[in-house]
Amino acid sequence: MVLKVLNFFLALSLVFASPVVNFSKFQDLPQEHWAYEVIENLTSLGIIAGYPDKTFHPEGSVTRAEFAKIITLSFKIPVPSNSGSRFPDVGAFHWGAPFVEACALEGIIEGYPDGNFYPEKPVSKEEVLAILIRRILPDQELLPESVTFPDVEPERWSSPYIEAALTLGLFTRDDPHFTEKGLFHPDVSCTRTQACYLVYRARFLGASLYLGAPSTYEVNYTVHLVNRGAGRSGELDFTLALFPDVLPFQKVESLALTPLPEDYEEDDHGNQYALFRLDGINPGESVSLSMVAEVEVFPFTYFPDPEINNLTYLKSTPGYECYTSSEPYEESGSPEIQEKSKEFPSGNSHFDAALEVYDFVRSYLEYSGYNPLSSGALEALFSGKGDCTEFADLFVALARAKGIPSRFVEGFTYNPGSQGRGDLTHDWAEIMLPGEIWLPVDPTYGRFGENYFCSSDNKHIILTRGRNLDLLGGYHYYYYTYSTGGGLAEINSWDEISIVPLE
Repeated sequence: MVLKVLNFFLALSLVFASPVVNFSKFQDLPQEHWAYEVIENLTSLGIIAGYPDKTFHPEGSVTRAEFAKIITLSFKIPVPSNSGSRFPDVGAFHWGAPFVEACALEGIIEGYPDGNFYPEKPVSKEEVLAILIRRILPDQELLPESVTFPDVEPERWSSPYIEAALTLGLFTRDDPHFTEKGLFHPDVSCTRTQACYLVYRARFLGASLYLGAPSTYEVNYTVHLVNRGAGRSGELDFTLALFPDVLPFQKVESLALTPLPEDYEEDDHGNQYALFRLDGINPGESVSLSMVAEVEVFPFTYFPDPEINNLTYLKSTPGYECYTSSEPYEESGSPEIQEKSKEFPSGNSHFDAALEVYDFVRSYLEYSGYNPLSSGALEALFSGKGDCTEFADLFVALARAKGIPSRFVEGFTYNPGSQGRGDLTHDWAEIMLPGEIWLPVDPTYGRFGENYFCSSDNKHIILTRGRNLDLLGGYHYYYYTYSTGGGLAEINSWDEISIVPLE
């Protein structure tokens, strides 16, 4: 499905029957709440409001009439001058009549088969997604290529809207705040918190993206283990990173592992791993473990919302602290990195400051060619040289020094003229906007002058996100430990990569 998402300015205003007053904080919304940062930002922008008693009612529902007003105000849809309505149960004197009619004229809200609108009925999750997608993609014929949730049948009216929302990254298929045990429950009422989250994602992610047609690749990644010692090894534990879904940028259509793993695990970054256990390897023998995946990669360009720099981070969250902290190879706390970061003058404008860091790294560092060893951000700043690893490390370290959450990304790039492993393996970075919106940044590719700041081609294939990953022992792609069998076994490894574009 080709999704071309043009810019629109979304201004959500949750207006309910009872009077509301703007508050920056709500008594019933603790900072630990999963959508606290989203709700705080929408409140600070004057987009949503709480109740006079300083509450927000995060689990409260939203009626269909209320959501019609939300959409009308958000998209600045013209309100008809007359107060009539095409729906018999929305009388001329109903407070929501103008907004219901405005949305109906736009073709984004519909009634029921009996001709009524049911304005006081709580709006469901599938209705919210349908309304948002109709507004974002008014001219697209939506045909779901796959069905993600078993309780959303292909013939269900909302199926294409739900699949489109997933493709745009408005939510994820395993998000516990929207799904339960793999089910979506499409006809369940949408809560105020869920509505805020979806509208926030629509405005600051989906509405700002131009997604092109994806390219599909078959990626074959094989690791070979050989015992070059004089004795049989003991048990060998092997961990292999797996290609993840990272919508709206990447979707894994299929993935097969040989042999089958013992178990799977996921880390705090959202990376996924297959865990293998081998009984042992005899001297001179080798064992191979392979992953074959079919991966869709979407080219995109991000056009930031005009108010992107007015968003603020909740700095007390574990995510913010993690992705702004200094760590090995990304020494954001070093005096030299801190001093260099002061040369980027954007202050609290995090998006503009990240762009300045990107421009500095891509123009300052000289590409030294593939180097299997890591030097780190500080060494790259001193030497002015490095490969893609140092480009990514220096960007992350400087961004973090500016208070911009960012992280290291590792994966592959399709290169039809590949001369070997070094042309296919690649490192880049991501920045996080408030509300946990992650956007890729590749200063290595950016050194040629083409824009790779919150923009990418259809050749970057994501494998892992984060540096010094515990489950990989701080290494890359895979990790293994083994018993030397009395000191006589010696296990060596090497990998092979094949990336083939599919028609």
